[in-house]
Amino acid sequence: MKTLLVILSVFALNGCALLVRTQHELDHIKLEPIESPIVKVGEIKLGRFNGQTVITGFVYKQSWESITTKTHLDVTLFGANNTVLRQSMAGFTPSQIGNGHRTRGHASYWVIVDPLPADVRRIEVRAHEGAHGTGG
Repeated sequence: MKTLLVILSVFALNGCALLVRTQHELDHIKLEPIESPIVKVGEIKLGRFNGQTVITGFVYKQSWESITTKTHLDVTLFGANNTVLRQSMAGFTPSQIGNGHRTRGHASYWVIVDPLPADVRRIEVRAHEGAHGTGG
């Protein structure tokens, strides 16, 4: 499992260059980052990698002293009329985001969203602290 996480982390760090968009078939999907009090979600990229549809991006700490190990990402696919088509949770690597001096000031994530529903209109990536029913 750790090997898979390392491999996905390496791809996520370089993922922007590896993602392939084909014939603008994904351009109609709105990508919406939503920050929490502790973690900011940066630009989201949607594309194809090895035949799978994936989203990838970076997250950043909101403040220098923040602890990010209890934060995860909620990924929600919405259809027409804001109908929820699918929800999942994802982590980011490293789970404790550094301060940007000797350690990186950001973390990366990589989420497979296949099979992508045909009627998906929006994908929301929301930073969330703690268990569901608590936090932001």
